[in-house]
Amino acid sequence: MELFPFTGFFPTPGSFDPSTSFFESLREAFPTYFRKEIFFHRPSPGLFIYRIETPKRQHTGLLACTDILSYMDGEINRHELTLSLREETQVDLILKRGASVKPVLLTYANIQALDDILLAFTLENAPFQELKISDEDQLHQFWEITDPALIRLISDLFDEANPRVVIADGHHRSEAQALLYQRFADQGQLDTPFRYLLSAYFPVSELDIWSFNRLVEIPQGVTAGQLIEKLGLFFDLTPSPLEAPRKKGEIIIFGEGFTYLGRWREDLMSRVAHTREIVLDADLLNELIFTDLIGIRDVRNDARIQYVEGIKGIEGLKKGLEKRPGSIGFWLYPVDIDDLMTLSVIGESLPPKSTWFEPRMKNGMIVQVF
Repeated sequence: MELFPFTGFFPTPGSFDPSTSFFESLREAFPTYFRKEIFFHRPSPGLFIYRIETPKRQHTGLLACTDILSYMDGEINRHELTLSLREETQVDLILKRGASVKPVLLTYANIQALDDILLAFTLENAPFQELKISDEDQLHQFWEITDPALIRLISDLFDEANPRVVIADGHHRSEAQALLYQRFADQGQLDTPFRYLLSAYFPVSELDIWSFNRLVEIPQGVTAGQLIEKLGLFFDLTPSPLEAPRKKGEIIIFGEGFTYLGRWREDLMSRVAHTREIVLDADLLNELIFTDLIGIRDVRNDARIQYVEGIKGIEGLKKGLEKRPGSIGFWLYPVDIDDLMTLSVIGESLPPKSTWFEPRMKNGMIVQVF
């Protein structure tokens, strides 16, 4: 799969408040800010090294354009089903803005030779763009690669390695751009700007997968103790401190005055192992506990469930429980990257809200204008 250079637009430091709210506003307000000329253009086609530094770690990846046909032909694997309403929303936004304001986040198995090139380039060259997010303690840095020989070498290395590429974040944006390309292709216009998808390639070593944890209202007329007793039909339960589960198959179950380590019962695991390629904790939790036991049919949208990003840790769960008294919490182990890759290749989807990926890119940090 070939990586294509492109010309990008970047926000000009000092011309705006570099806060989270500003970058969130660019999802819809980009045309207004673009007319105010707060974005500067890098006119030479290039690839860009993108580094995001947070208090936890650094994440380094490569920005390039991807032929949308690679996505449409299945060379880029997906792990999430898209919804037509959200696809159309994204189509409308792209047309309204005349731009893509956030790359699709793609991941792949590390290519050592490519890793070495990117590291050497960042050590030998200064970034041309640095932005500090004032309210998140994040530093975003960019390096530009415009040497045609180096661009060709990077693209060839990637193409020859032919890694399995998976969408980590941006399924609806990818599908929306494919729809736009198809609209023009149906009219005989094959060479349109929508042919090239703004992409951020972060190898698996630069990607963190966090769990999405759940807080669920205990059903009316049922005590926490009664619910725990019913959960014992599915889990081997052991009193535990409130700390992260240590491996797949473990879930920390907690509430006001209790915390248990739950391990799926062996007889249950033996039964379900024959029904699916990969057994995921979130799948079993949704099917056996939320749907069958508690009676929640739509785990994505039911107001009785609150999802808490795993990166928020213990404090995020405690705060969530304080705001939702009478709830029970489920702290999951993160989905394994190998399971994610396998599911995407065989065409199966992860259950809703089962992964939280880092790094999180901001709208408008780099823009592809159509």
